[in-house]
Amino acid sequence: MPEKVNEQKKNIRSYIKEQKKTYSVNYRNDNSVIILDKIEQTDIFRNSKTILIYNALPDEVQTMTHIIRWAKKKRIVLPVVNGDSLELREYSKEEMEKGAFGIYEPRYGEIVDPKEIDMAIVPGIAFDNACRRLGRGKGYYDRTLISLDAPKIGIGFSFQIIDSVPTELHDQALDYIFTEKDIFKLI
Repeated sequence: MPEKVNEQKKNIRSYIKEQKKTYSVNYRNDNSVIILDKIEQTDIFRNSKTILIYNALPDEVQTMTHIIRWAKKKRIVLPVVNGDSLELREYSKEEMEKGAFGIYEPRYGEIVDPKEIDMAIVPGIAFDNACRRLGRGKGYYDRTLISLDAPKIGIGFSFQIIDSVPTELHDQALDYIFTEKDIFKLI
């Protein structure tokens, strides 16, 4: 059974990778703003003091503009790859260095306890309307999300919503999925 699920996940990752090639940089940037602006309008965002968010890879929902803006009023935490896990480090524009996968990370920011996170915003390759998430396959976010009590929000583009994300026991569901067109909530 796990081999079948792994094959399904691999096929979905390939399909979404091809889909991403058909969308322009303008599509990605414009819709990234729409998605993050929608999150700003929620009570969850307004009531959060400490927000975990990611610094995007080129093919993901772009977050840096909002990170910079939100850091003026909120405590922003970014994940830093450390071996097989993610460290949660406080964002500081001055302390960003290129880390794993070529992503700029806060290398010296204070390590933040997962219990201090009020809201987590995470990327994904694909999502479904049951708030299941398919990541890149390394399990970094699944291992991190399990330790968070905060609302977990996946963000992606509408073409990343599929009928059903195949899951295994270690895969963590999210509370919400935001795209430029829809918002899905875990029931």
